[in-house]
Amino acid sequence: MQHWWHLPVGQGVRTKCSDDYLWLPLVTAIYITTTGDSAILEEPVNFIEWRQLNQGEESHYDTPAKSNKSAKLYQHCVQAIKHGFNYGQHGLPLIGIGDWNDGYDKVGNEGKGESVWMAFFFYDILTRFEGIARLQNDTAFADEYKKEAQQLKENIDINAWDGHGIWVPPVGCINLL
Repeated sequence: MQHWWHLPVGQGVRTKCSDDYLWLPLVTAIYITTTGDSAILEEPVNFIEWRQLNQGEESHYDTPAKSNKSAKLYQHCVQAIKHGFNYGQHGLPLIGIGDWNDGYDKVGNEGKGESVWMAFFFYDILTRFEGIARLQNDTAFADEYKKEAQQLKENIDINAWDGHGIWVPPVGCINLL
């Protein structure tokens, strides 16, 4: 997944930011909910090919190649969501080298930082995509999304909520609200 890119060539940056891959299932879910067009999930989409980031490398600017391999949009979304099942010690999503707020770069570069914002973001995606998985008769993943969302909600309540309307980050977490 590219963090951002320049058209028409497609040059862009690959990063270890935690939210990059989750925007696809979010906008797909919003599109389907808004338009009622679930046929888009059947559209073939090519993957992109470019090198993995090296050890200690935070980003790489390049022009990826269009792969000969493709999958339906639904499969791209499922793969992105599976990539999100990556939690820290408090059961909140790991932040990577940042999330939507790039000002928090390097918070998770040792693989330990968690993001309260990502927890909310991922919870929303899981609850939205559960219904889409059911539309696709993908009951196993729908059940997994429901279970993951419930566990994530509990982890947010335990580790990032004081019960009075104030979000409190646990040690090692980032409070982006």
